[in-house]
Amino acid sequence: MKVIKPCGCCGASVLRKPSAIRSSVIFCSVRCRSRVVKRSPGKGYVDKAGYKRLSVNGEFIFEHRFVVEKFLRRKLRASEVVHHLNGDKLDNRIDNLQVMSNSDHCKEHHPITWDVALAASLLKKGVNANKLAKRFGVSRRSIKSAMKVRGISVPRYPLSSNSLGWDLDRAIKLYKSGHSIYRVAKTLGEFRSTVASGLRRRGICS
Repeated sequence: MKVIKPCGCCGASVLRKPSAIRSSVIFCSVRCRSRVVKRSPGKGYVDKAGYKRLSVNGEFIFEHRFVVEKFLRRKLRASEVVHHLNGDKLDNRIDNLQVMSNSDHCKEHHPITWDVALAASLLKKGVNANKLAKRFGVSRRSIKSAMKVRGISVPRYPLSSNSLGWDLDRAIKLYKSGHSIYRVAKTLGEFRSTVASGLRRRGICS
């Protein structure tokens, strides 16, 4: 659903998707933006992402990083991110800025809203990551990242018979009934290495 916001220059109503609003100030046109945002040395400008940039030694840098570096009296590392506590990208007071890692910054802006513990439990029971992603409404990458933090490995490919193209469940039953991997592979018409890999990923054989 789109929302209506006033233009930061002329005040006209602007209809935008919430995901497209990256700054507290938006504009209805390039002309309005150019009237407010001017690249003037010493004064700086607001970029498209809504961050204030300053001209320092002939180079435009982020004002929030510049303020923190001045306060800490050192250069920030590339892995350090400056977070705006109140969400206003233009409020660059030192009290509103916090240095954190990139991963912590991502968690701050994109908190996990799905049941990670349940997903981990289902994954251990054999439910593949693709089905988990569909169930919880997230990407497979999100599932993999959350499991990686908890030391749980996610198979690269889903372990369902439909996706493999051969009956993995049948292979497991044959193997458990005493058939060798070679015999199971011959029965299913698959390569021995393919069947062994499937059984190994299910934790059936070493």
